[in-house]
Amino acid sequence: MKELRTSQFRDPASICEDFDNRLVNHFVQEFESKFNKVISSNTRAIRRLRTACEDAKR
Repeated sequence: MKELRTSQFRDPASICEDFDNRLVNHFVQEFESKFNKVISSNTRAIRRLRTACEDAKR
């Protein structure tokens, strides 16, 4: 019998949040490599980026 893992029963909201975090992290890295500016410490920039990623997802 196949062993069930807890990851198989994750909350769909947390899966979406994980996707959002990965998307935001990707674009932070992309921006930092393209423009040589560090935005990861700027909370306003991260909030705007997160909102844009959530909107783009829909």
